[in-house]
Amino acid sequence: SPPSSTVNPCHTYSAPGTYTVTLTTTTYCGPSTYSLQICITTPPAPGFTLDNASGCIPVAVTAANTTISLNNCTIATYLWTVTYTPGFCGTSSSWNFTNGITATSTNPSFVFNNPGTYTITLAVTNACGTFTTAKTVAVKKPPEVTLIPVLNFCGTVTITPAATVTACGTGVPTYSWTFAGGIPATSSNQNPGPVLFSVAGPHTISLAVTNECGTTNASQQFFIDTVTTADA
Repeated sequence: SPPSSTVNPCHTYSAPGTYTVTLTTTTYCGPSTYSLQICITTPPAPGFTLDNASGCIPVAVTAANTTISLNNCTIATYLWTVTYTPGFCGTSSSWNFTNGITATSTNPSFVFNNPGTYTITLAVTNACGTFTTAKTVAVKKPPEVTLIPVLNFCGTVTITPAATVTACGTGVPTYSWTFAGGIPATSSNQNPGPVLFSVAGPHTISLAVTNECGTTNASQQFFIDTVTTADA
């Protein structure tokens, strides 16, 4: 750009780079010059990818830093943080860095131990300030299953088994009921309907619920007594 004769000039730089500013003064004793270098950079464009954005506990995740930052002025620094949102039957956060990684590493790795949604945030700082980007990881687990209690009976009885099921995942769970000594003996429905028991003795009701993370089994036992007839 052309020189300026202003005492305190203002100049706009339109492209990043290293520039030399020179001040020349002239007196009766002759000219004198003084120079300084200034560096113009651009804000970083933070970015990263994850090798695993969802899974079943424990979930191992590695981040690949794709941040674009011009390092001609100051080297960009990184800070990784994780926040937690309850979900998938999880109520508390449990995670840590792995492989000797720290919060300021370029490409960190994590392990998430409790189910829920974890938000990974990358903050990139250079001479222009701090800029962030974030991604989430869904951490799931096998279903939670509780059978509704069944009372003991006398004689032939028809019951309707039921259970409280929390999926703890994103897919639709499948059901497998088994009724020892019952008619029918099995069912794949969430609500199996009435089951007839007519033989005296102990009977076991079992339920296996499966999601993308595995199978949870629950069972309970009840008794059928014979009907006693008094004869005097």
